[in-house]
Amino acid sequence: MDSFLFYLKEGFLHITDLNGVDHILFIASVCLSFQINDFRKIIYAVTFFTAGHSVSLALSVSNQLLLPSNVIEWLIPITILISVGMNFKKGSQNKNVFLRKNMLIGLFGIIHGMGFSNYLKNMMGTEENILLPLLAFNTGLEIGQLMIVAFILLLNFTANRVLKISQPTWIHFGNGFIFGLATLLCTERWPF
Repeated sequence: MDSFLFYLKEGFLHITDLNGVDHILFIASVCLSFQINDFRKIIYAVTFFTAGHSVSLALSVSNQLLLPSNVIEWLIPITILISVGMNFKKGSQNKNVFLRKNMLIGLFGIIHGMGFSNYLKNMMGTEENILLPLLAFNTGLEIGQLMIVAFILLLNFTANRVLKISQPTWIHFGNGFIFGLATLLCTERWPF
């Protein structure tokens, strides 16, 4: 049980670490255009993301999916930029567009999971049973993600209802801020 709690805590701390702001920016870019009453849609999006990074964590930790870490670290802010762009797509409430967007978010989860994998591999060392550490780490990540989602929804609510900033203005402001930070990360991490 101590091992499970250790990996649970590490997963939570890894996703909420402000030194790794790229993962927080991605979740924020996904949630920015939603309101509290859209919680079900957010859960779908975050679940697709979690499924993607869970699969890639398992494959990466077992050495079945390997890409150079400098390329992965560069691709992560690219996923943020694309996610920001998806926030401006018209018809995003359409069921087919919503499903395609979530599938793309799942693909981005694979990329983010590969970014987590080196961290997790180093922690696990020579452990033979990877199932328990993976389950605990992913659970910690998910708890952290849900806290980030709740925080973004609270920001959205405060901006729209308390400060009376229109939702389109808030979305444009938030996307601009996230876009700027992600662009900076892209240039800092250029791998070629």
